[in-house]
Amino acid sequence: MDFKKILKLSPESFDPKNTAARIGSAWMKHKQVVFILLVIFAALAGGYVWYESLYKTEWSQEQKDTYNLSQTREVNLKTDLFEEIVMNLDERGRKLDSARREAADIFKPY
Repeated sequence: MDFKKILKLSPESFDPKNTAARIGSAWMKHKQVVFILLVIFAALAGGYVWYESLYKTEWSQEQKDTYNLSQTREVNLKTDLFEEIVMNLDERGRKLDSARREAADIFKPY
């Protein structure tokens, strides 16, 4: 068994021009296989992430408490904002009522 033939170790194989040609030739022969393997890998990785997000959603008690606290703060902030808006609308309504005056009836005979 001749290992030089198997490994193709020759002075020509280390020539940069020859090496580039061999790499290009190998790419042209195997690019479809590489593409299919990449697509399969991406599909498997996406499936794994999807499975994890759907079925492995257990939280620790600390994570649950943190989430509940953040939701409570957000609700309090929104309640404060709502009350501020209601006060602003009431004030604008009072200003409008005070600025309103009786308009002369143009159809009333004088």
